Amino acid sequence: MGGTLGKIVGLILGVMILAGCAAPVTGVDTAIQEAQKAFAVMDNVVDEEKKGSDDYQEAKDKLDEALKLSESKSKQDKAKVAANQSLSASQRILTDFYRTTITPLARTARKQIEDITEQDPDNPLKEFLPKIDELLDYSTKLESGSEVIALNKVLEDLEEVVTIKHNTDENITATLDSDISFDPGKYELSDTGKQLLKDFFERIVAKQQEYLSQFSSGKRVTMKITVIGYTDQQGFQKGTALVKTLTEGMEGTVPEKSLDLRRFLNLRLSQFRANTIGEYIREVIEQADHRVVVEQNNIGRGEDVPPGITPSYKDSDSVSDPSRRICKVYSYVIVE
Repeated sequence: MGGTLGKIVGLILGVMILAGCAAPVTGVDTAIQEAQKAFAVMDNVVDEEKKGSDDYQEAKDKLDEALKLSESKSKQDKAKVAANQSLSASQRILTDFYRTTITPLARTARKQIEDITEQDPDNPLKEFLPKIDELLDYSTKLESGSEVIALNKVLEDLEEVVTIKHNTDENITATLDSDISFDPGKYELSDTGKQLLKDFFERIVAKQQEYLSQFSSGKRVTMKITVIGYTDQQGFQKGTALVKTLTEGMEGTVPEKSLDLRRFLNLRLSQFRANTIGEYIREVIEQADHRVVVEQNNIGRGEDVPPGITPSYKDSDSVSDPSRRICKVYSYVIVE
């Protein structure tokens, strides 16, 4: 379903752009143009079964009638009535399409995101929830009759919900073991870490390219990357090159108490590692597909405990715990 919907969106947008470029008109010409645009959108999104409905036939017949009547100066009023009847029929079909296609996709995506983020609160798919709620609110207004279907909403919301559903279905995540991805006491990626990320994201880009090929070439594609770094509660040796790097430029904000200092340094280390991973991923993606714009959100959580892990020690203890020395990577695409 998603594949054909993507192609439909591209085709419809072309129809709307052409229609929007027409010279300003008034009266019956305006009514006919509105009916034509609505019919073009409706004709492209509905399935063959809908094309056998009474509303579809009315939209088509009344549009043909309006075009014929408009050729006669004495029948302009009748042409306008016919055009408005065609428009109303198309709007009824589009309202039903929104209710039976866009709304279920939005509800399914919302449930998927709720399930995913319940297991992993870090997952940025939750950023889609406000948009989904906006779509569902609009659907409710259509059902109640307090809103009349808008063509641009059908097009925009269809594309939006297809993209959201694609991202929730894929749910692209990776958890990197810092002991493998980084050398001890370092925030630069190891060769092994680089290769793991390169292999993973080259596969992701190839998969996304297949999906994005459904959309018109004029679309702006943004791949959003979120990297979240965690550390354990291990301490640091004073005076080392790593400590100097982590405290550089932070004069006046470095804690003096040993526990606070340890937490501060681990927070900084997790941020440095998240930044390193995020920047390397950006390079890999942009080399694989120069059309994709990468937006990064690199977050250091320091000694915060990653979701799903329950330590058996106090948060004040200085502990080496490999299960907490991780970086989590998330990716989703936006088509604009």
